[in-house]
Amino acid sequence: MGKITQAGTLEPELLASVRIYINTKQYKERDAGKILSETGGDFLIGGPIFLKDRRGLPTGPCCHLKAAGNVLCKPPYTAYGIAWDKPADWSMERLPCSKGNYVMCVHLIVHGKPVPKPNYQPDMAYACPRQAIGRKQGRVAWYACRDKLTPEKLRDRLVSYGWDEAVMMDGGGSTIFRSRDGGWYCDRNRVLYSYLVFTLAKQERTTGPAGLALIKQFEGCRLKAYKPFSYEKYWTIGWGHYGADVAQGQTITQAQADAMLVADLKKYEASVRNAAYCPITAQLTQNQFDALVSFTYNCGGGCLKTLCKDRTAAQIAAKLPLYNKSGGRAIAGLTRRRMAEQALFNK
Repeated sequence: MGKITQAGTLEPELLASVRIYINTKQYKERDAGKILSETGGDFLIGGPIFLKDRRGLPTGPCCHLKAAGNVLCKPPYTAYGIAWDKPADWSMERLPCSKGNYVMCVHLIVHGKPVPKPNYQPDMAYACPRQAIGRKQGRVAWYACRDKLTPEKLRDRLVSYGWDEAVMMDGGGSTIFRSRDGGWYCDRNRVLYSYLVFTLAKQERTTGPAGLALIKQFEGCRLKAYKPFSYEKYWTIGWGHYGADVAQGQTITQAQADAMLVADLKKYEASVRNAAYCPITAQLTQNQFDALVSFTYNCGGGCLKTLCKDRTAAQIAAKLPLYNKSGGRAIAGLTRRRMAEQALFNK
């Protein structure tokens, strides 16, 4: 069923959204993966405490709760909870408040200070699996564990982790962590009223350290314009920067060469990310991506398109060594580079 504890923090800009998902379809915990598929979320934990009917099905929340601007519960008291419109303004607030989303259950840490006597109902005092949300050093924080803790033990643990703010969610059988890679639950048949669904900001894939090292190894860096082969139309400079913008006799600084490398990488990375050039781009591993960026840096987008058209990853790897010619003849340096790219692709 996965790890006993799942916890983490993220800079707000790394999150596209945090959504309070109201479980109107009454998914059981074992089916929580369907919520991720439905919402496009990356991982989730259980929400705050809720009321149940005789069958154990949720009838509604019993603490302050607001989701996407809709107030779902407004008890006749104020209390601390986590509120946000977007991840960038995720913070502890006195509820109710004007933000579009907020949630509370039991606040454990308020603005850096542990709550000496957390306020909860007597039936919440026992040791059981626990989950919480909050902030740590300005980062969005979450925690879910299957080991058994009282609210005070959970508070103390989060304090030891350096959390600045913490709100306990529902616990016991309502404790769950699910990501796209799997997860665990405490009651496979329980139907929760709500979940907190975290969606990561989509990051464009870029060249990793292995790919960058390979490119630098084979390109080398020269600060004066040159032609590797006399028949080439344009001049080359820096880390293999080639084009009409390089003039005969031109010289640059190391900083300029490094800046050219960064700009060139963006162009070739965009080609590898483009399904029109590499139809299997979404399935590439980081090493495969890096190998193809190196290949494109050297051979260009047209060759990438030809290499990848109607081919599987295994077929692409097998064809890489064929691109070792210049001016119609095999070049030892190109042969070594293709073999290195193939080795990285297959790693």
